[in-house]
Formats: sequence, C-alpha cells, structure tokens
Amino acid sequence: MFKHLPDYLLVFIFGVFFTSLSGAAALERGMLYSGLYDDHKGFIKIISGGNGRPFVKGVKQNHKAYACFRNYAYRYFPIKGYEQELGELRPHWLKVLVIREELNSGTLQDGSWLIWLDDDLFIRDFEGPTSIFEKYIQTFSNLDTVLIATGDCDPFIMLNSGILIFKVGDRSREMVEEWWDSRPRQGNCHHDDQSRLIDLIQSGYEPYVAVVPQRLDNLSLNTFLLFFPSGGEDNDCYAQKGDFAMQPAGATEEDKEHILKQLLNQIYYFKIQYFQSACNL
Repeated sequence: MFKHLPDYLLVFIFGVFFTSLSGAAALERGMLYSGLYDDHKGFIKIISGGNGRPFVKGVKQNHKAYACFRNYAYRYFPIKGYEQELGELRPHWLKVLVIREELNSGTLQDGSWLIWLDDDLFIRDFEGPTSIFEKYIQTFSNLDTVLIATGDCDPFIMLNSGILIFKVGDRSREMVEEWWDSRPRQGNCHHDDQSRLIDLIQSGYEPYVAVVPQRLDNLSLNTFLLFFPSGGEDNDCYAQKGDFAMQPAGATEEDKEHILKQLLNQIYYFKIQYFQSACNL
C-alpha cells in the first residue's frame, strides 16, 4: 500500500506510532479532562467540514476526541445542505461559509475563539494542561488580533489556511463577511479561498492578523507531511516526530487516504478508546 510513498514519510509514520504508546499510557494514568464537546459553550470552539472524502470519518473522530479532551465545543459541517449557496464554487469555499455562519450565530461570546481545521488535518496534542492552540493564542495575540494563521512552506505564499484561529467579535465578523463577498462569481470560479484571504489581509487587515511560524522553539502547528518540490526534511514546515497538528499538504487524494488511515489506525486507537464513553464517539 505504501510503496509509492517517500522513505522519510514511512519512517515518520512508524516513528510516531511507537512514541504514541507512551502518550496512551499517560492518559491511562489519569490525564483525561472532563467535559462533553457538544454541550460546551466556553472559550474555544473547533469546526471543520468537507465533502466526505474516504478518510474523513477517522479525522472527525480525532477532532471530536481532541475537543472532548480539551473541553472545547466541536462541530463538523458536511457540504450537503450548502450546495445552493456554494453553487459552482470549489468545495474549499465551504470553509468561509461556515466560519461566517458560526461568527454570526450568536452562540459565541465576543472575545472567545473559533478555530477552523481542514478535514485532512490530524492532531496529536493529547497531553498536558495547556493546548497547542492556547499556547499560540497566548504567545501571538494581542487586544487587536482577530486572526492567527501559520505561514506556508512556499515563501511566496503569505499563509496557509489549513488552521485558522479567529477571535470572535465585530472586526472578525466584518473580515469574514468581506472574505465571503470576495468569492468568484459565475464563470470565474478558479480562485481559491486562501488566495482571496491573503488579498483581503493585504488590503488593510494586516495590523489585526498574526501570521506565525509553523515551528518556533517548542511550538509547532500545521506542519506538512508531504511537500512541494522545494520542500525538505530541514525545512521548518516539515512534520517531525512530536508535532501537534499535521496535514498532508500537497499530497494526492490517494496518498492522503493512505497516510491518514495509517496514522489514525495506529495512533488514535490507543487514545480515542479512553474517550468513547465520555464523548459518545
């Protein structure tokens, strides 16, 4: 199944598998945080969505288990039901539509945080009292910050939209409304959501946006498992053992399915089993 994957990626996958056993033991010793993700209305809410690719079921389970562990709210948005609003837009625009919906729902207090995760991104941050998202918020946000996002492997691309951390408030609602309004109209549907977000930020929102490194000291977020040709093992965006949130960016759909199934089957079996009764997984 994995003959076509790079050697370094296979080494990474199986290396993560063996180190995960110690993490599972730590959970068994009592590092389980209480709270039901579907009842929680607190400080952070995680959302994701997509068109139901084969590997999504496992990724959703990973996200739900993580939200339960951290006592965050969680919701997954299937693309079904949004087809009319999306029209001929690429499925990626579901991201903008549901972020907009959540920010305007009235269920999130101003000053709380709404986090978007792509549905091919998985999380290993199941240990310790402070989550990787809280660490990034504490480290990189200030009173004016409305969005935290990571950079990209490509130095010519301002940010990668695989993880977006929005502070709920009037300015973020205004920003996302403009983002949605920038969507391509009929006959011009090739522009993606990420490039439109970058254009929007550069048009006047830069003072309110923190574009942060994918790796800094002991922090890592949205590191990539596969790379464009310019990538490499020494690149800070390259996924390393112990990274907290990783994404097979640039991979084919077939490779994504192989990579995520392998990782989820080997790693999260040991972790999710501790949340099944509490989280109704």
